[in-house]
Amino acid sequence: MEAILMKIYEFYTGDERDMLLHAYDFAREAHRNQKRASGEPYFIHPCAVAEILIDLGLDAETIAAALLHDVIEDTPVTGEDVRREFGENVLTLVSGVTKLDKIVFKSQEEEEAENFRKIFIASTSSRTSIRSWRSATASSTSWSRRSTAFSRRATSTARCSVVPSTSIPSIRR
Repeated sequence: MEAILMKIYEFYTGDERDMLLHAYDFAREAHRNQKRASGEPYFIHPCAVAEILIDLGLDAETIAAALLHDVIEDTPVTGEDVRREFGENVLTLVSGVTKLDKIVFKSQEEEEAENFRKIFIASTSSRTSIRSWRSATASSTSWSRRSTAFSRRATSTARCSVVPSTSIPSIRR
């Protein structure tokens, strides 16, 4: 799960980085005692979603929403908690994903694919997310780095891979 932290440090700075680190810590704590059917920590799922969206070059609010997308539904965290900690835009994105979560799926693969569509659909309703994404794709040098990361990601099978903590600069734990 530390791979997502490396990407946050690589692609975001200042207040955006601080918000994403806070979202990471907040979601990790909220999902602390939850496990997937495989026995792995549940937190690997929002981590994987956020990592893919970073590779696609989406803005910090959308990435925060990806990390937080199950906290309202699956933990004691409320919408008001998310609003207070991350603002109205992030709450709108998280709520949009939660509303879309009422769909019933035929297979696990279909459900996982829908999770990515949910984040994208919710982000299109956010005024700043698409504007920021378009701006990043048109002019940002970080977009080319993200694009390269996406190309590398497309050939990788690892999801939310774990890397030695010594390779990550000053991560708060």
